[in-house]
Amino acid sequence: MSNIEESLKKLFSHKDDTKSVVFEWDHKNKVALITHEGVNGLDDVKAHLDSSKVMLGIFAVKSIDKDESVETQRTYYVQLPFVGENVKPLLRRDLNSLRNAITNSVKSGLNIHVTMEITSVEDIKNVDELEKRLLSACGSHKPKGFQW
Repeated sequence: MSNIEESLKKLFSHKDDTKSVVFEWDHKNKVALITHEGVNGLDDVKAHLDSSKVMLGIFAVKSIDKDESVETQRTYYVQLPFVGENVKPLLRRDLNSLRNAITNSVKSGLNIHVTMEITSVEDIKNVDELEKRLLSACGSHKPKGFQW
C-alpha cells in the first residue's frame, strides 16, 4: 500500500482523526508528495497551499441536521485542485499528473462529493461557493449547515 493510499484511507476512515490531506507535485522527480495530513479540515488545507506549487487538497466536511428528536451528521469530501498564482505556465499542466498519481494510488477509488479548482487561498476564504456546491451534492437531503 502506498503512502498516498494510506493517507487517504485515514481521511476516509471514520475511526481516524485525519480530516485533511494536502499533496504537491514534484515536477523534477515526477511524483506526488504528501505535504500535510491534518485534523482541521479546510483550515489545514488553506494553511498549507503554496502559491508557487501545483497542489491538491482533500478534506472532510460534516453536515449538521438537527430536528427536535434527532441529530444526523454525514461526512462529505471536498477536493481542491490548486495551481498557485506563481506557477510557471508550462508547469500548470502538472495538475493532471498530480490528479492521476493520486487516483492511481487508490485501488477503491476516491469518494469525492465536490471538486473546486482554485488558484489562490482567497478563492476559498469565503465558504459560500463551497457550501452551495455541497448543498447541491447532498441531493434531496439538505442539511441545516456544515461544520468546517
